[in-house]
Amino acid sequence: MRRMNTRLLSAVAAVIATCFCCSLHAVPVGNSNSEIDYMISGQSLHNWAFGIYGESWTREVDVGGADLDMEHSRVMAYAGYDILPGVTFYVTGGMGISDIDDQGAADGEAEYGAGLNFNLFDHEILDPTVFDDRIRINGCVQGTYGSTEYDPENGELSELKWQEVYASLTLAVVNDCAGNKFFAPMSISLFVGPVYSAFLGGDVETDRNFGVTAGMEVFCSLNATLTAGVLSFGEDIGYTAGLHLRF
Repeated sequence: MRRMNTRLLSAVAAVIATCFCCSLHAVPVGNSNSEIDYMISGQSLHNWAFGIYGESWTREVDVGGADLDMEHSRVMAYAGYDILPGVTFYVTGGMGISDIDDQGAADGEAEYGAGLNFNLFDHEILDPTVFDDRIRINGCVQGTYGSTEYDPENGELSELKWQEVYASLTLAVVNDCAGNKFFAPMSISLFVGPVYSAFLGGDVETDRNFGVTAGMEVFCSLNATLTAGVLSFGEDIGYTAGLHLRF
């Protein structure tokens, strides 16, 4: 138990240093950090989820047959509701800023979408304290619409639109910090897993659609969670950070 806490606290420090910036997606967290409520909703008010998150990433994209680098940052908010035990439907919207081929960031454009977050598995892995250390598997599917202005070589300013399909499957290790005088949060979760992200049916296409994500969730209270993570589709790395609330 003590060894588990020491390893997790060391890993948390490393993740905080890596994820200090604000990347690819932040989605609603589970119904509750409590094991008994995670897969089956507890109080009815806990069925609502709200949050805000920031993203910043760079990817190689195909625009009109040309391979270009696209830098993209956005700030998004979401609202979700548990339509089934362990399944949250949410809508998201905000503002995105893109820079394609180092032309300079265009004016911010509205982005919006919707998705489903799944709490697939929750299992206790240590015996000394009930609900103390657990492993979890979570899934997410999200669709997002975005656009930006782009000035090709012919000098005619055009609007590029895209529809992004995003999916992830993450494995998390959760450690409760209750009784630890050196750490204030209730629990810490470290996660890692594969992701899929593709621009479909628009003016922008992605060259690499499969990647990997890793990060951390800090359960500050029963209703508030902070997240930070990284995502890579090859050489480039994206960053994300968010605040998630349950009421």
